[in-house]
Amino acid sequence: MNRYRGFHPFGLVALAIVTAGLAACSFDDSALEETLDAITIDGSDDAGAPDTPIPDAGEDADADAASDVEPADTGEDAADADDANDASTDPVPVDTGGPPPRCELDAECDDGLACTADECVDGVCAWTLTGDTCLVNGVCVDAGDASRDDPCAQCVPASDAFAWTTADAGTPCDTGDACLVDPVCDVAGACVGDAVACEDGNPCTANACDPILGCVFEPVDDGLACDDGDPCTSDDVCIAGACGGETVTCDDGNPCTDDACLDDGACANTPNTDPCDDGDACTDGDTCADGACVPDGPTNCDDGNACTIDLCDEFVGCSYLPDRNPCCSGIVSVCDDGDPCTTDLCDPDTAECAYELNTARCDDGNACTDGDTCAAGECVGEEVTCPADDPCAAAFCDADDGCGVELLSGVPCDDGIACTIDDACVAGVCTAGVSECVCEPTFGEAAVKVTALRIGDGGVPGEALDLDADPDTCAPDPGCSGGVHNALTIISTFANDSLADAIADGSLVVVLDIDSLSLNPFGVTLYQGELDPENPECDLTAASCDYRVSPDTLDPDTCEPLVRLSATRSGDRVVAGGPGTILSLDVPLGDAVLGLTLYDVRLEGTLVVEDGAVTSFDGILGGAVLKSDLRAALAALPADALPFPPDTIAGLLDTLVVDDIDIDGDGEPDASSIGLPVAGIGGRITGVTD
Repeated sequence: MNRYRGFHPFGLVALAIVTAGLAACSFDDSALEETLDAITIDGSDDAGAPDTPIPDAGEDADADAASDVEPADTGEDAADADDANDASTDPVPVDTGGPPPRCELDAECDDGLACTADECVDGVCAWTLTGDTCLVNGVCVDAGDASRDDPCAQCVPASDAFAWTTADAGTPCDTGDACLVDPVCDVAGACVGDAVACEDGNPCTANACDPILGCVFEPVDDGLACDDGDPCTSDDVCIAGACGGETVTCDDGNPCTDDACLDDGACANTPNTDPCDDGDACTDGDTCADGACVPDGPTNCDDGNACTIDLCDEFVGCSYLPDRNPCCSGIVSVCDDGDPCTTDLCDPDTAECAYELNTARCDDGNACTDGDTCAAGECVGEEVTCPADDPCAAAFCDADDGCGVELLSGVPCDDGIACTIDDACVAGVCTAGVSECVCEPTFGEAAVKVTALRIGDGGVPGEALDLDADPDTCAPDPGCSGGVHNALTIISTFANDSLADAIADGSLVVVLDIDSLSLNPFGVTLYQGELDPENPECDLTAASCDYRVSPDTLDPDTCEPLVRLSATRSGDRVVAGGPGTILSLDVPLGDAVLGLTLYDVRLEGTLVVEDGAVTSFDGILGGAVLKSDLRAALAALPADALPFPPDTIAGLLDTLVVDDIDIDGDGEPDASSIGLPVAGIGGRITGVTD
């Protein structure tokens, strides 16, 4: 405990009153000096300062002079005045040489400082420094806190409760420089640390460190040569901060081989048994064998017409020339009986007809037969087997129309889901009678718990993404740069505080599930969920906790995630999603929820993995929103959920926000971009909420 009786603001007032009163009376000056010299300050209690007489006011002192008395310079305390951060407009100097004010009650000694106990002792005010605090130049400072201007000048009550103390070497300090790693005070009292290693492992970004932002990875110029690490690409170059190249073509031009590029970049051409065409129109049933196209036999060009000469050309196929003889009239035999299954014979001398049975191709006129051929004078085909793989569809064949199916109802079936019973067909669909299912999806080997999520501030790098890969376009304009798109940044003004609160209190839990840390490409799944009740005390903003995902983020029939993005990884850099992807995101607005549907979703960021586990993720989620969807979502909100009526906000969106992204591919922008900076830490997904 540090008790002092010092020159206090109350002391200034008392001194001014006493001096003014004495000056107004006809006291002898020498008597006044003797009276003032007799008053001393008790500064010996704990503070360690000797009793000090009040400075001489001088023979010409009057009331104004008394009111202008300043605390005496106390050496180190005065030299460190700037270090007190100017935090108090009414400083309380310690042991500066002035009388404490007279008092009758403790309340009369209230100095307005939280770190002092104010007492009236023997009719004068005394102040005792309490708790684990310092009082530096009239400013209360908690133990361990540092001066704003010198992070190694800290409050150490055990060393000196009334001045800054130079921290011991090795004491952690904070300069506010994001480019220093674990800074500490050195022996000279300077706050030093190692430089941050800004390396994202991406050859297509320039690595730098900003003292405020930390590591910054700016895309290099497009066209710079690089290596994407994929042996099956060539001529790799940087485009929009990503390295990629042309896919190696392993096509050998042979339809009888399956062509592939192997992990070492070599091409493999594996023989198959696919149907093929050997290029000879006079062969049938061509099939691949040992890498070559092999025919099953020659084409049968016999038309059964004695008045044609049957020919086959390897390029044209079957052709027929008239046979000039007395038995023919053009290409029609005078003996033609109209039966495709007889060969009509004619004696060229007598024109006498005779008929022989053949095995020519024919058509029996029945759509339920195939491969019709003449046999024993009849056109006969093999019965067509109509597929009947669906238990809720009965296959049939109609002689005129061929195969068809009849959709069944009321027929027992099995929907393939073990936890449903009494399955039956309903209009051709196998439907569960009773579901006892508990969805048990398969999760990846790593996860990221989102600890920070907000709508970006403007269309500038670090706040949103270049969604159209065009560096010459950005939004909102003016004020945007770097090809970055964030047309809906206006929403940040009324949504970001609620987003931050919901993330912090756990009412909004977003988890990124990562299929694999070793495969590339891999999948990233976005879930919403809650803290696993098995670890209710886990700090979901700073610790690696267990989470359960909401069943609303899963397909109820397949148990597959509703949102899964295809991702690639280059070093620590992860890029996921792209055209055709859709994400539903609930944005809290107080007690209400604004439902946003993002199209062409893209996620880019830095994923840090240490010892096989995710430690952090820092990136940006981007996409585009249809204004019609946004207007409908705003209209569904309660009237008091927004700072202005929904109609007013919708009108502002129509006026201020332009469509800048083409999501339907017709070349015209039809949706508005949005960017959401996101940060996260490692976590684990343990199951699905009840």
